[in-house]
Amino acid sequence: MAEVKEGEGTLLDNSMFLLGSGISDGSLHVYTDLPTIVAGHGGGAIAANRHIKSAQGTPIANLWLSMAQIMGVKVSSIGDCTGALRMS
Repeated sequence: MAEVKEGEGTLLDNSMFLLGSGISDGSLHVYTDLPTIVAGHGGGAIAANRHIKSAQGTPIANLWLSMAQIMGVKVSSIGDCTGALRMS
């Protein structure tokens, strides 16, 4: 994707990929501390090569809200979100 030219940058520059799980401990059905990876630059809205650990109790919906807003969706709330995450 880094080799595919798209506009001023590459396909990777203009994409967002998410890999994660909706459950962190399958044996106990725990849905907190979810392992999640976001890759790509989202058109420059996402800073790369870093690790972000949100505060205890931060809803995963905060990430969904941030990603939706990066894609241009005019939304201020998703599910139980408490606000968008800072991605840059």
